[in-house]
Amino acid sequence: MQKDSVYIFNLDGERIGEKPRGEIDKVSDILETVYVKVFIEDKILLSKVEQKDGGLKKLYEGKWGAPIATIVRVDELPEDAFRRASLDDIGEVPQVVQVHPRAFCEFENGSKRYVYEFEASLEKIPVHSARQFCLLTQDELKEAIDAGTVAETYMKLL
Repeated sequence: MQKDSVYIFNLDGERIGEKPRGEIDKVSDILETVYVKVFIEDKILLSKVEQKDGGLKKLYEGKWGAPIATIVRVDELPEDAFRRASLDDIGEVPQVVQVHPRAFCEFENGSKRYVYEFEASLEKIPVHSARQFCLLTQDELKEAIDAGTVAETYMKLL
């Protein structure tokens, strides 16, 4: 398969095939993903969601979410996906604090993912010309979730 392909999984977590990224169905195909919770001191970094084309296009547009998230590609380790997505999404690679084992998540929109959750830290808010960021305390994050301004994918990380 080509380099920009992803593995497809069944509900038991077994690989059942590969697809080019451009051909995946983001609702029905079960994928392996990386989401990163980034801390700066005691606050959590969020970024404004700007979704690309795909099956879930615009679903979370304009809400706050995980600053780093990606689909793990064929022949890529989750750690490699973390580094690649970090550079793409925030322009630098944060220090990994903890990696949680792969867990199955089902989102309210029907999509299913096997998720590696990384916790990482930065010294300051990244400077990335294409992204907006904010810092929230844990209490402020809970208020933002209650107000509906945080994307569901980030809520799954809590």
